[in-house]
Amino acid sequence: YVERTITVNTCKYLYQAWHNRHGYQNAPMEGLDVPVKYVCTVLDRTENNDMSKRPLILFLSGAPGSYKDFSIAISFFLKNGIDVAALTWPDTAFSRQTNCWWHSSQEKTQLALDFLRAINIKKLDMIACHSSSSYVGLRLATSPELVGVKSIALFNPATHLRPRCVKPTWAIFGCGRLFQDPLTRDLSVFLMKSFTMLRRVKSNTDDMVQSIQSMMLADVNQYYRDLEVLSQMSTPTLVTISDNDKLMDFTQSVEMLRILGKTPDTFWCYGAEEQLLQNGIDSSVKVIRFTNGSHYSFVRHHNITNKAMLEVLGRTMC
Repeated sequence: YVERTITVNTCKYLYQAWHNRHGYQNAPMEGLDVPVKYVCTVLDRTENNDMSKRPLILFLSGAPGSYKDFSIAISFFLKNGIDVAALTWPDTAFSRQTNCWWHSSQEKTQLALDFLRAINIKKLDMIACHSSSSYVGLRLATSPELVGVKSIALFNPATHLRPRCVKPTWAIFGCGRLFQDPLTRDLSVFLMKSFTMLRRVKSNTDDMVQSIQSMMLADVNQYYRDLEVLSQMSTPTLVTISDNDKLMDFTQSVEMLRILGKTPDTFWCYGAEEQLLQNGIDSSVKVIRFTNGSHYSFVRHHNITNKAMLEVLGRTMC
């Protein structure tokens, strides 16, 4: 597959509505031009005069992240005759440059929609989301008036609750707000570096900023409503969680899954050596729990997650 770049104008009406919000006072009223790196095998095949119809999966990475996070999954699905599209979100350098792109769930949702329109994609057989991109994926999957989505996969998704990694929120989100102002940005970076030293955590500051902004500006109330809507839609859904996820709290993940009608006794559970520890009970939602999956269960246990995605995708073709 070929890496491409497209400039997408996005967030016009959002920035007009948010003109008085902190950090968005200088956002362009005509919308923001965002250079997006992406792959789309539909376009690759079209350029080679292959017009055959195939299922299409859109991959959305967490923050920080890129479409390359899904390289193993992309190769798997291409071998199985399934098209893929994936984009890389704007990074912290872009935030510094524009002083208005702050990685909110609404900005990313609008960018995803405008990106799909720009490459002429109106329907998706599946959206596969990692971490904080679940805010975006769920918004799209529960909004058929925006884009048609037949199924969804959520890998170690963010929940409707604030995870332990952003606590104390007054300090973490306080740094995030300071970063939005060029006058206090250096102070924000200094405080974040000090905070990571105290916690003895190694982290790239720009990556940390992107992660903080994505959580700080996530519309968790809308996410809760989207979870409730998804639970009523019977959309084929795959969710993976990990006992040892250091970013998303396991107990909060279980609480979120209750909204989807799933309890721990219905989860498929796999051990560190991928041995099956518990048989699951699937409804429209299939949940896979890994004892040692980390925050990137779809990479560490790709043999299991890729096959599960294929199974869930197959339900849309019945």
